[in-house]
Amino acid sequence: MDSAKAIAVEATHKGTSWDYRWCSKTQPTKKTLPVVAVSTTSGTGSQVTQVAVMTNTELRGKSAIYNSIIYPRAAIVDPELMLSVPEHIMHGESLAVTYPSFTRYTCAHAVGKFAVLGRILNPALSSKSDEYAAKESCNELDRFLHKIGMWLSLKGLDVPENELPALGKQCMVLPDYQANPGVATMDDAMTILRESYSRP
Repeated sequence: MDSAKAIAVEATHKGTSWDYRWCSKTQPTKKTLPVVAVSTTSGTGSQVTQVAVMTNTELRGKSAIYNSIIYPRAAIVDPELMLSVPEHIMHGESLAVTYPSFTRYTCAHAVGKFAVLGRILNPALSSKSDEYAAKESCNELDRFLHKIGMWLSLKGLDVPENELPALGKQCMVLPDYQANPGVATMDDAMTILRESYSRP
């Protein structure tokens, strides 16, 4: 759906869709083609947003068009269509819905939020303290990802190890990064990337 939105802009404007990102001076106009969105996964929500997320492989960048002109004019949301994707993708997309609520690990309420995640994945944690459930949430998430076939490593995805510093550097260039409740350092990013590269 995001691709359809980006194509609707690029097909009717000069340059590429990358030239019309939310942070660009140039923005999409009413010439943009209308979009009809058809959901085939449960986690995106793009059928009801004014956002089209894009990846620029040459620049190693990820950004988005954010403009009301790309709201879909209509959306077809049929749960039966979501059964057309492999089961592990369906589960993964559902999990993706929860990520934003739990990834801001430095906020004051992180323990409570991670405890909720742990208890969703393992109801037996309901009788444990928030601190214990929060610590266990990462292990529970790992077990869940193994179960649905989404336990991945960067090495397993054929990412060359010598690319890790470039990936770490890219983590530092998000335009709104300073607005996050906690700002990771390059060392933090590299630690996470190294762990993600070769985990068993």
